[in-house]
Amino acid sequence: MLKIEILRKVMFKEFYIYLCKAIKNEWSA
Repeated sequence: MLKIEILRKVMFKEFYIYLCKAIKNEWSA
């Protein structure tokens, strides 16, 4: 149960970072 919660948080964090990079690329383009 705890591993799933940690994995979910890590995945969300990775997705958030990827989203921020994508937005920055759109603005700089």
